[in-house]
Amino acid sequence: MLVKCKKREIMEKNEKTSFAQKLYDLTELDYLVIEAYSLAIKEMENLEYKNKLESFKNDHERHITENVSLLKKHKEMYPKGPKFSQKWIVKGEVMVFNLLGDKKILDMLSKNEMETNEAYRCICAHEGQWDDASDTIKRGFEDEKRHKEWIDSVLC
Repeated sequence: MLVKCKKREIMEKNEKTSFAQKLYDLTELDYLVIEAYSLAIKEMENLEYKNKLESFKNDHERHITENVSLLKKHKEMYPKGPKFSQKWIVKGEVMVFNLLGDKKILDMLSKNEMETNEAYRCICAHEGQWDDASDTIKRGFEDEKRHKEWIDSVLC
């Protein structure tokens, strides 16, 4: 899964990787998750699921806005969207899972949320975290945990 690869990239980077780079990578990951949610919403049949996923997608959009604001404030580079090649891989994943129904799409999104939770756990522990980023990162992490819990509750 592409989200898993991006999360692994975030975690495997040298421990000396700057907080700014980790935040950049996390923001890029949020862009990929938005792509997955957008496609899942389009392909799903269950209206309740669609509505909930739309709210989760909105959370990820807020994460991007807040993260980019922090990066700009610290005069750091920021991503402007997902990489073109990654976007197409996400689309292919969702389309394959769509053939198997809503629950399979949710299963894929659960795996994505597991990866984003781990990425947030990693950045929360970064020793170089900016003081003004702490609340934003914690809030994003809480969103990710809530997303994962809801998706997994539906899958049970």
